[in-house]
Amino acid sequence: PPSTMNEMDIRLMLIEVRMRNAGKFSGDSAGTAPQKQAPGPDASEFEKAMYQYPKFEALYRDLTAKGDTNSVNVITELLNDPIGAKTRYAKEYSTLITQIEKCMVKEVTKKLAFTGFPANMGEAGVKMTLEALGGVTDLTCEESDDMLSMGGTVEFEELESAQKAIDQYDGMDMGLGTKLTMRSL
Repeated sequence: PPSTMNEMDIRLMLIEVRMRNAGKFSGDSAGTAPQKQAPGPDASEFEKAMYQYPKFEALYRDLTAKGDTNSVNVITELLNDPIGAKTRYAKEYSTLITQIEKCMVKEVTKKLAFTGFPANMGEAGVKMTLEALGGVTDLTCEESDDMLSMGGTVEFEELESAQKAIDQYDGMDMGLGTKLTMRSL
């Protein structure tokens, strides 16, 4: 190490190297980003919106990065208490409120992420189930850590097939307390 580095700098560098090697360092191209976890049953409306609406999440993160605390607070309050927030902020933040509402429209794409299919179906069973809705161009499956369910991504040939998959399977109870989730990527 350079002579300008003290013991603490060396230790921090060692921690960073270990995190990079483990693939857990933020922004590290070697590590894969963790899959977004669905909010739990006790989640706030804000937490649910951050999961369900990618454009909403992008707007929120952009305003946060810019340091626009007031707008961030309006967003949070609008989701958790819509009537109260619209009453309080209708004049000063009408443009932001309109922008938020436009962001909160579920857009369907051909590529979907899914979780919750029973692991005993295997990749072939999942593929056959999804192909019943329309042609599948790409499918990846991975067993969950508890080895009871499977998650992954599917890309359909047509947008209508992806919409059918969401309509038919999103929220379906698959047994063992697991609900299937299907969301656009």
